[in-house]
Amino acid sequence: HPVDADRLLVADVILEADPKVPQPVTMPVCSTTSTFKSWMDYRKITNTTTRQWRLQQTATTDEYGFRKVGDYYMVAMAKMYGPVGTKYMITFSGGQTMPVIIGDLKANTTCVHPDGSMIELIVDSQIMPGNVKRSGNYNSMIEGTITQIVAQEELE
Repeated sequence: HPVDADRLLVADVILEADPKVPQPVTMPVCSTTSTFKSWMDYRKITNTTTRQWRLQQTATTDEYGFRKVGDYYMVAMAKMYGPVGTKYMITFSGGQTMPVIIGDLKANTTCVHPDGSMIELIVDSQIMPGNVKRSGNYNSMIEGTITQIVAQEELE
């Protein structure tokens, strides 16, 4: 069959990324071994002058005690993952994906907190499952290590 140069050109243009459309930014996974997913009660965020506190005022609590802003689960992560309010899609080795919003920054860490967690879920400890509260680890519900972190909007 003869090659139609006009159709090839159109196909080439379609396959190229549109420079006006922001492309997803994949962030480095700073620990490929951490399965520990700690939690903190949202009531520990008490400074009313911070972005953390203001974001908590817009959050709701689901039936497992997770604090959420819309469909995004609130988490604390190391400062390298951006300011409070940054949104990511996190993929775990157990196959789950989780939309998250940074609701707090993990203190004293560049990656993994001294407790071994890379991600800390912000929760209502009065509603969370008892086994998770006792173990301190959400890995029974969100299995595995973090394998991918993709920004859900342009990073500031």
